[in-house]
Amino acid sequence: MRLLILGIVVLAAACAREDDAPAEIIVSEVTASDELGGFTDPVTGAAFWTHPSLAFNSLMLIATESGLASYNIEDGNRIDRIEDASPVGLAVSYMGARAAAKGVVVYFDRAKSAFALYTIDNIDRSFIPVAFEIAAPSDVNGYCLGPNGSDAGLALRVITNTGLETFELTLDGPNAIAAKTGAVASSEALVDCEVDALDGAVFAATRSGKIYRYTENEEASAPFAIAGADAVTQIGVALGGLTTDDDEAADSDNGACCGQIALLDSETGQVHLFDRDDGHALGIATISASFDVESVASASVMGVGYGNFGGAYRNGVLALATTDDKPVIRLAPWTGVLNAVKQPVGAAANPRDLMPQEEDAFAIELDGINP
Repeated sequence: MRLLILGIVVLAAACAREDDAPAEIIVSEVTASDELGGFTDPVTGAAFWTHPSLAFNSLMLIATESGLASYNIEDGNRIDRIEDASPVGLAVSYMGARAAAKGVVVYFDRAKSAFALYTIDNIDRSFIPVAFEIAAPSDVNGYCLGPNGSDAGLALRVITNTGLETFELTLDGPNAIAAKTGAVASSEALVDCEVDALDGAVFAATRSGKIYRYTENEEASAPFAIAGADAVTQIGVALGGLTTDDDEAADSDNGACCGQIALLDSETGQVHLFDRDDGHALGIATISASFDVESVASASVMGVGYGNFGGAYRNGVLALATTDDKPVIRLAPWTGVLNAVKQPVGAAANPRDLMPQEEDAFAIELDGINP
């Protein structure tokens, strides 16, 4: 079994809101815990799927230029693969509630200039193809999948040259229907987006590190947060510190509560963290080397998984894809990320019902995953 060392470096936190330039923040290190790879093709997307009942049987999904594959989170064994595909990016969400919730996977196929949709079987964890047609824009620059506002269904948000378009998804057995329900212009070019599963708001990032928050197809008049980065390529959201309706929200001395927003600076491999509730800066985290896993100096892809993935990842996981000739995925526990930037951990939400997760009856530590 591998001993996980969580590096902690002192953080000087600062708030970056509206049009103010972000104050300098010290970079904090979290030690790499595991590695998956190497891949023969560039990695283009990473996401996570939580198992209905067995945390260590959850999946890490990795898209490359030659297809999509899923890997068991505990040991790195490949579970399923989709061939004859050229996915760019990757999005996972859930339809339904609790153990019966259906995991939905969407990717954009560069070669076919079309979106593809799959569900994941809750028993054997295989990909199930869904017949899916969408009048996708000709200029797809990014996309995200999540709850359709306050509705029970899902919506696909597509970033175009001019803004953000919303397509409501309806699943009917082996088929899915997408209907365009809205569009909003953006004052700046967007590179990626992520849906807040709690309220359906959309966080969208620019390459220069600005985060905009969209609600009900309306963009905020000013950035929700600003990072001191010039090569932002991805945004992620982790829901942690959630409480039941009868409890008070988890809070800290600096007002951190209920989740984080993560921005990846691809040139440095640094992950800029912001409070999901009000956008104030929490710090910058980077994955440093452990005794047998190297550090991440630059990263092409980020994956943020919240929920219980078992063992060291029972409060979530951060994954970064290296930019090497044969890229690998390097992992760090989300607990380590939060410890590094001196933030309270709290319980992560179960993405299947968005309530605080239940602890495992037993925990399994992860061995190195090097398929």
